[in-house]
Amino acid sequence: MKLAQTVFKGCAAGSALCYIKPDGEVWACPFIPLSTGNVRHTPLSEIWHKSELFHSLRTRSNLKGKCGECCYNNICGGCRGRAYAHSGDFLTEDPLCFLDCWGEEK
Repeated sequence: MKLAQTVFKGCAAGSALCYIKPDGEVWACPFIPLSTGNVRHTPLSEIWHKSELFHSLRTRSNLKGKCGECCYNNICGGCRGRAYAHSGDFLTEDPLCFLDCWGEEK
């Protein structure tokens, strides 16, 4: 599992990518329509490092439900966009997850 963690990072929303809309609004993912700031007013580096939403996404211990309990949450994390679309909460479990190790030791 340690080798997999060095190669796979799972959902990249807010940790390896962000989405900048034409109007300058910054989203963690095109499928999480929540603004974390605007590059026309705030440097992207500041938004990237100081956004509470980005910080929440980067901290896998914040994940809820099956994703929070899953032994693969550090190498998967589920799709945060799907979680948001399904529940309105980007930290809840991915409703289409096919993995089956919830509650096992991480």
